[in-house]
Amino acid sequence: MKRMLRWMLALWAAGGFLFSAAAYSGEPEGFGDMRWGDSVKKVSERYATQYLEDTVGGGALYAVNFTDFTEQMGISGPLVVTGAFEKDRLVQINVPLALESREAVDQAFAVYVARLESTCGAPTEKTEDTALWAGRKTSLYVQKMEEGLLVSFIDGKNMEKRMKQ
Repeated sequence: MKRMLRWMLALWAAGGFLFSAAAYSGEPEGFGDMRWGDSVKKVSERYATQYLEDTVGGGALYAVNFTDFTEQMGISGPLVVTGAFEKDRLVQINVPLALESREAVDQAFAVYVARLESTCGAPTEKTEDTALWAGRKTSLYVQKMEEGLLVSFIDGKNMEKRMKQ
């Protein structure tokens, strides 16, 4: 779990360099009923949340337990995600999808990316281990991890702002 948190922090920190203000079909405005800019208080009024750690630059990570989550972008619950907050505003949601073997990770990545390609169109960037759909509202990033897949939903406006800094 610590290794996955480090990867999520690295993705969040590097995000300003990876994303552009494009758009893709079916672009969400957050994840579930959490929307970009929601405060920790607002999220914790709806879901069980647990503080995890501070991030570089004054942000914080929280575990968010979705017990009644319905399907979005091919992900269904119940599940626990990590919400990244910057100045008490939600800017990123990381969804770890645990798998048992490297073969299962490779197969799940191929199936999930193909599903997103049929829904969202071609990714902005794609490698053997990652796929990115850059969006104006939400950038969607899928990455193979040792433990499974990491699907990150990232506030497009926040990333655009960070790129200009």
